[in-house]
Amino acid sequence: MATQLLKFKRSLSEITKVEKILGWGQLCYKDKSIRRKFKEKELWEIVELRNGEKIFLCKQFPPLTKKEALFLRSVLKIYQLKEQKNSVEKTLQKYCKSKLIELDEEQKKYFLKILHSLTSGFGPLNSIMKNTELEEIALVGLGKTKPVYVYHISFGWLKTNIYISKEDFALSLINKMARSTGRRISTQYPKLDAILPNGSRLNATIPPFSVKEPTFTIRKFNSVKFSPSALCKNNTFTTQTLAFLWMAIESDCSFMICGNTGSGKTTSLNALFCFVPKEDRIVVAEDTPELFVPHKHVARLASEEKMNITMQDLIINSLRMRPDRIIVGEIRKKKEVEAFIETLLAGQGKGSYATFHSNSAQEAVKRMKMLGTSEMDLEALDLIIVQKRHTIIDKKTRMRKEKRNVLEVTEILPGKKGVRLNTLYEYDFSKNFLKAKNKSKKVKRKILSSFSLNEKELNKELKKREKFLEKLTSEKDNLEIFFEKASGDLN
Repeated sequence: MATQLLKFKRSLSEITKVEKILGWGQLCYKDKSIRRKFKEKELWEIVELRNGEKIFLCKQFPPLTKKEALFLRSVLKIYQLKEQKNSVEKTLQKYCKSKLIELDEEQKKYFLKILHSLTSGFGPLNSIMKNTELEEIALVGLGKTKPVYVYHISFGWLKTNIYISKEDFALSLINKMARSTGRRISTQYPKLDAILPNGSRLNATIPPFSVKEPTFTIRKFNSVKFSPSALCKNNTFTTQTLAFLWMAIESDCSFMICGNTGSGKTTSLNALFCFVPKEDRIVVAEDTPELFVPHKHVARLASEEKMNITMQDLIINSLRMRPDRIIVGEIRKKKEVEAFIETLLAGQGKGSYATFHSNSAQEAVKRMKMLGTSEMDLEALDLIIVQKRHTIIDKKTRMRKEKRNVLEVTEILPGKKGVRLNTLYEYDFSKNFLKAKNKSKKVKRKILSSFSLNEKELNKELKKREKFLEKLTSEKDNLEIFFEKASGDLN
């Protein structure tokens, strides 16, 4: 005779028992503790508690009882040890039959959901990993007081209701994420950097590299590639600025995009490559594959720490590949900066491009000098674009919102006492707008020469391109569609 697997009301002690059994748990927030909901979806919601704290609530799984957790663990162990050739459904069915357990349809449905997430997904993080509105996922330790954090595109860092309670579960989760790379974290190798199959970046640490408890940070890969018109819609650029940069890129100008972490430097660099002629040969050198330019003739190079293949090696090798354009994902170290400058001075290609960490063009120049770049060599770089992730605070509600904007576009000019900076466009915080500041000198000369234009004709062409961009901004497009339109007739 079959017995029914029952669900019981969960007490605080019950929750503690469940987390010990599973290695992870969910914090529960009663309706009366929630002041308001900012955003609600099927599998998650963002709420504000009575104390003003904002929480990202995962609704992927229903709360489990101790009895359900023990049942789940037993089925999972049998599947992992004996029956991985069979399906999870078959293992669940066989286990229930052997133990004379009868599940109702609701229980069967959510047990299978949890089992599938634990065997072929990332367990309690499954829905978080798939959420396109999240940019980062971070574990800072173990237990209820150290839940998993997420970085939401509009709300910034938020606590979740998910926490990991056991170190062995955290290690298992980290190694499962990194399995496809052939790397593992262990006491011998307490730090791990890996690229996940979906392109996300994983950094994980355990003691002694981290203090007492494991940590991990996942920089999520954004599969949505923003076009220049999309960056205009969200006010990252203006059509006026993009029209100028379009002509600068076609005139073989080189530039760096600078900014703080998570400011969208790579996204903007990727979008700006829609302005590179489609027949050009492009060599991309990156630590992490993030750039996906729409061109066909693209050679990709990747660094590899274990084989001692550095970014400097990639950049030097790219010079032997007869590139028209060289993109360096990010330059950080002295040798990488030296190698990037070498691409500018070599004169083989039509332009070199990179991202760099700094908060202003002036700071970028100072840092480049500190890393060994001479004043004369800096003159080979035409433009510095500064993009920043910054916080906007509503004076009335005190709500904080993060924005990403280009704050300046600056050209580098030669001077008697070293290079001079000429800011062409500058962000006006009071008007929330990137406005023109000074007239270009160096870049304008390149454009006039490349297009065989005079001043009047240049202004006319810029207006034509601005109008073209405004039209595309009002339409629905993606990066590939934009690229095709920008490569065709602008009329």
